Amino acid sequence: MLPWIIDDGIKRPHFDPETFVRSTDTINLIANEDGGSARAITGALTTVILMAAERVGARQVGGRL
Repeated sequence: MLPWIIDDGIKRPHFDPETFVRSTDTINLIANEDGGSARAITGALTTVILMAAERVGARQVGGRL
């Protein structure tokens, strides 16, 4: 997973949470309960999406997405 989360200077597509929450796209976040899984990254990504949704929603009329 490290190549996905470490900036090694290679120009790669990246996930923009604010663009995501303004879209009609869907994300399915799944991590095993086993140690060494992507559980921490999955939790962090969930938090980043939630924070982006709150920011985008706050700028909308009525404060909703």
